Amino acid sequence: MLKTIAVASGLLCAYATSASAFKDEPKGFGKADFTMSVEQVQKVYPQMEPADPAKVEKIYTLNEMTNYTIADQKLDGFRDPATVTLRFSKDRFWLARAQISERDADSMVDALTKRYGPPTFGTTNPVWVSEKVFVSTMPNLQYFELTYRPISNESSGEFFRGKHGAHGHDSAAPPAGSAEEAPPAAAQKPAAPAAPAPADAK
Repeated sequence: MLKTIAVASGLLCAYATSASAFKDEPKGFGKADFTMSVEQVQKVYPQMEPADPAKVEKIYTLNEMTNYTIADQKLDGFRDPATVTLRFSKDRFWLARAQISERDADSMVDALTKRYGPPTFGTTNPVWVSEKVFVSTMPNLQYFELTYRPISNESSGEFFRGKHGAHGHDSAAPPAGSAEEAPPAAAQKPAAPAAPAPADAK
């Protein structure tokens, strides 16, 4: 799990300084804006209810995180209703996962590309990255996620500083070792040869 988080952090950092806003960059999910509290989101989605703890990855229960679901959501570009999980950290909305149907998963990338434009990186599991938002896709698992990076980075930082030691799986990140990992860094230049020892005094 730590390797997976490291891959995610590396991928996001790779674009931290160069990423620019992409077309129709999400500000949240539907009527729920990123950073809204649970109470605020509940007002715009009164049908939202606590997620089943058995279906929540353990990493999403750390750092004062809470999880809620909204069923039967119609998403632009998709044929079937989706179940959307909203994740909150310290009572701030920061991630939405849309679990879609099998037939919609087959056309997920096309639907998101039509909405957001060409992906920032990847082909099989493409991602869109801007300064504040990360859209990731997992067609084989039938979901995509919208992530608010400032809160995501904050939570990851607290994890790595040792505040938590539980094990889990960060499914928002591309799987470690997959083709969607960040491109390898440029090869390092060879070290300069050591300076010759000074000659003996004449």
